[in-house]
Amino acid sequence: MNKWAVAPILGAFAVSLLMLGCGGGDDDGANAAGTGDDGAISKSAFLKEGNAICLDAKKEIEAELHSGKGNLVSATGVGLQTEYDEIAALSAPTGDEAKVKAILEATRKTIAEIKTGNIGKATTQLEAAEKLAGEYGLTACLVN
Repeated sequence: MNKWAVAPILGAFAVSLLMLGCGGGDDDGANAAGTGDDGAISKSAFLKEGNAICLDAKKEIEAELHSGKGNLVSATGVGLQTEYDEIAALSAPTGDEAKVKAILEATRKTIAEIKTGNIGKATTQLEAAEKLAGEYGLTACLVN
C-alpha cells in the first residue's frame, strides 16, 4: 500500500485523537483520599486518575506531532504506551479488576498492531479498546 492510500486513514485517526472527552464517574462511598472503607481505590478515584492520565498522553501526542520529531503513528504508539503503563500501575477498584484488565489488554493489542505497522488492525483494535474504556467511564481515553 502506498503512503497516499494510508493518508486518509491517518488523517481521520489524527483528528479523532485531538478530540478530547471529559472524565466522570459515580461516587461509590469513597472518602476524601479516594479509598473505600476497605482501603481499595474507589471507582470515582480510579476514573479521575485514569482520565487525567489519558489527557496527559493526548497532550504528549500533540506535542510530538507539533514538534515535527515524530509522525502520527509513532506519536500515537508512544501516547498509548504511556496510557497503558500508567493506568496499569493503578490498582483497579475492588470488583472491577476484570473490566480494567480487558481495557488494558485491548490497549496492549492496539500498541502491538501499531508497532507492526498494521494501521487497519490497529484502528479496529483501538475501537474495541475505546468502547470498553468508554463503557467503564474512562471517557478521556476515547479518541473520537
